Amino acid sequence: MTNPKPKAESQSDEAEDPDGGWGWVLVGALFVSTSLVFGLMRSLGIFFVEFVQYFDESAHAISWISSTGLAAQQFFSLGWGLVFTPMVATVMAHFTRRRTLALGLAFSSIGLSSFAFNPLFQLLVEKYAWRGALLILGGLSLNIVPCGALIRPQATL
Repeated sequence: MTNPKPKAESQSDEAEDPDGGWGWVLVGALFVSTSLVFGLMRSLGIFFVEFVQYFDESAHAISWISSTGLAAQQFFSLGWGLVFTPMVATVMAHFTRRRTLALGLAFSSIGLSSFAFNPLFQLLVEKYAWRGALLILGGLSLNIVPCGALIRPQATL
């Protein structure tokens, strides 16, 4: 035999259940930030051939530069780790019942951006050369800042 929850206790559970509202805005911000972070990292190979041609170096030398830069970014969390981890934690804090759906929607951007950014980067390189394309991608990356600015403490009831 189980004892049903008292009415006052079940109402407090509903008050603590934050699914929806501002959480969906955070899911959108996480979608944008993960697409920019992981889509950019996975699509920077488009610039490899351009770097080899421009610097007139071997592919081996150029790959060391790219690998070292990516490893430093991963190891030191330069920039993206300061937004990504708090954004995921905030989305998880705003959802209980629909947490899996929220995180699934947000992280679906990783695959979508990896697929979509390659042709976009190639178009930018063809139109603006590699320097102009990297400048545009830097400006695109600045969109992570407003996504991070949407993180705010959850209101307690």
